[in-house]
Amino acid sequence: MKKVLSIFLAVIMLTSALMLSGSVLAEEAYQLTVTDVKGSVGDTVTVDIALNNPYGFGGLAYDVIFDSTVLKPISYTLGLGADICVDSGIDRYENKLNFQYGGLKNIEGDGVLVSIVFEIIGSASTSIKVVPEKGTTFYYEGRKEINFTLSDAAGSVQISNYEKGDVTLDGNVNMDDVTALMRHILKAHTITNTEALALGEVTGDGTLNMDDVTKLMRYVLKAIDSL
Repeated sequence: MKKVLSIFLAVIMLTSALMLSGSVLAEEAYQLTVTDVKGSVGDTVTVDIALNNPYGFGGLAYDVIFDSTVLKPISYTLGLGADICVDSGIDRYENKLNFQYGGLKNIEGDGVLVSIVFEIIGSASTSIKVVPEKGTTFYYEGRKEINFTLSDAAGSVQISNYEKGDVTLDGNVNMDDVTALMRHILKAHTITNTEALALGEVTGDGTLNMDDVTKLMRYVLKAIDSL
C-alpha cells in the first residue's frame, strides 16, 4: 500500500512540475526585439520593434524610450496589431512614445509592432529601450484573459562622427573618397573598415556599387547639394 501511495504521489509531483514548466516556457516565449541602427548627424534611421507572439495577444502597452538630445521622432508606421492600436492609444512625450493595444480577440502571429523613423540630431551614440507596462499584457483563452510577462528590450544607435561620403575617414569629403570608393568596388583595393563602408553607401539602397561612386562624385563636384 505504501509503495502504491509513493508512486501516486510521485506521479502528481511530476505532473505538477511539467505543468509549471509549460507555463514558464509559455511566458518566456513572448519576446520583444529592437533593431540596431547606424547613422550620422542629419540622417534618418528606421527602428523596428517586433514581437515574438506564440499565443497571440489581446492587450499590450509599452514605452519606447530614447535620448531626445540625440534622436527626434519623425514618423511611425504600425504593423502587427495596428487595428487595435488607434491614434488615441498613442501618447507622445519629450523622451518617449507610449503605445497601447486593446481588443476583443487575440492578434496572432509574430511581426513588427511599429517602425519608427528618427532623425539623428546629436553626436553621441545611444540606445532605444522598450519597456512593457506591467499588468497590460494578456491573451485570450476562450473569454478568459491570461496574463503573460514581457521583458524589456533595447537596440543600439551608433552615431558616426564622420560626414556621409567620408570613405577615407580624414574629416573631409573630396575626390580622395571618390577614388577610394571606386577602387574598392573595382576590387583594386579593399576597404575593410565597416564604418568607412557604411559612409560610402550614399544612395541608401543598401548596396555598395557604382551608383554610390556616381552620387558621391556629383556631390564633390557640387552638382548636388547633399548626399
